[in-house]
Amino acid sequence: MSSRASGRQIGPRPLLGLHGTKGEQTMQAGNAVSCNVAQWIGERVADVLSRTAAVG
Repeated sequence: MSSRASGRQIGPRPLLGLHGTKGEQTMQAGNAVSCNVAQWIGERVADVLSRTAAVG
């Protein structure tokens, strides 16, 4: 994977610590979730869990 492609996804390559073959590096970049998306998902999950706990 080019550093340009990984940089678009999750930041500059020197800071990533990507290891392995190009295919493995592509998997690592593809599995990345930006912080704001992870926070949004976490907030939604917490909301659903709190509603479930209140009902049950």
